[in-house]
Amino acid sequence: MAYPIKTEKQLLDRIAYEGPIPGPGQGATRIYDWSGAVTDADIWTPEAGNRWIVSMIAINTSEACTVTIFDEDDSEIDRLFKGSLAANATVIIPYPIPRTAREIDRKLCVTTSATGGFITVYGWETGYGEVSTTTSVTTSSSSSSSTSSSTQSYSISSSSSSSSSSSSVSETTSSISQTYT
Repeated sequence: MAYPIKTEKQLLDRIAYEGPIPGPGQGATRIYDWSGAVTDADIWTPEAGNRWIVSMIAINTSEACTVTIFDEDDSEIDRLFKGSLAANATVIIPYPIPRTAREIDRKLCVTTSATGGFITVYGWETGYGEVSTTTSVTTSSSSSSSTSSSTQSYSISSSSSSSSSSSSVSETTSSISQTYT
């Protein structure tokens, strides 16, 4: 089983993208109970435009079985957990660096080989929903004959808005000045 190994920079970038871990009471909990063998059952379907982030998984079984939890596609690279568990087993899987869905709008799924058990997934959702972007460009130029120089200024501003369960608006403005002599 080959899992991709990430550098410290990749992990820090990942955490920066996901944002801070929510405080107590701000996370999401998903619970899935099964009473027969299941294939590709949905545990967590995020809101449109979001992705799930898992910080811990707890699995309890009533019968011996194999449990696989994965990111929509049951492949080695997309698995969060796969194990053969005994009857009446409890497994807790903490992720000190939270596991993130590979892409937005992907489901967290489970496949089991036998009867009985439940899974509790702890984490949160992050994303920006549907994004619409507006960009405006303003150009101004001035020249002075006494100093024989010309200055051009460019101002670029863009704004994006979010239409998910929690809306946000951000604006970025930058200026570039060039002087020609």
